[in-house]
Amino acid sequence: MSQDISNHSNGHALIALQSVFKSYQTDAGEVPVLKDINLQIGEGEFVGVVGPSGSGKSTMINMITGIDRPTTGDVW
Repeated sequence: MSQDISNHSNGHALIALQSVFKSYQTDAGEVPVLKDINLQIGEGEFVGVVGPSGSGKSTMINMITGIDRPTTGDVW
């Protein structure tokens, strides 16, 4: 899959999430956690991840670090 993941500051994204969805299967059914996340972080950028409890912060960080994989979408 060849897709352009350029960043406005230097032309290349160090980290990129494209159309990332993550859901978990529970006894009550499928629970969506991340919905269509698109993110680009360039070299040298500082980024904070904020949000209320249960909003998917840890899940997104786990995607970026390779601890977890998206249900659909791509992480570079």
